[in-house]
Amino acid sequence: MTSEATLGLPFGGDPLTTTDAPRHTTKMANIKSQIKRNKQNEKAHSRNKADRSEIKTLTKEAAAAVGTDEAEAKVGAAIKRIDMATSKRVLHKNTAARQKSRLAKSLNTDSANTDSDNTESA
Repeated sequence: MTSEATLGLPFGGDPLTTTDAPRHTTKMANIKSQIKRNKQNEKAHSRNKADRSEIKTLTKEAAAAVGTDEAEAKVGAAIKRIDMATSKRVLHKNTAARQKSRLAKSLNTDSANTDSDNTESA
């Protein structure tokens, strides 16, 4: 059995399941302004990560709701959250445009399918 030291794992354990490791393993800065900047960066990172996670959740919910009555509301909520994240520079504007386009396309494709189903049955 190999030890963690031979695997090169600084925190021990399985490399695929170790999640409690710090984000960076570099040494702490000595300069006061850089220490402050590192703290600010960590706060921004965790805030941005939460925003991106929320966008993913809303997008998945909107995709799952396509074909139901609440599809427009879910897609609208996801698009609104994507726009907010873009204005806070969490997402790049092209990334936001791509995500919104995909959501709108799925909604429009579904509404076109339901419209054609209604005309065929009439």
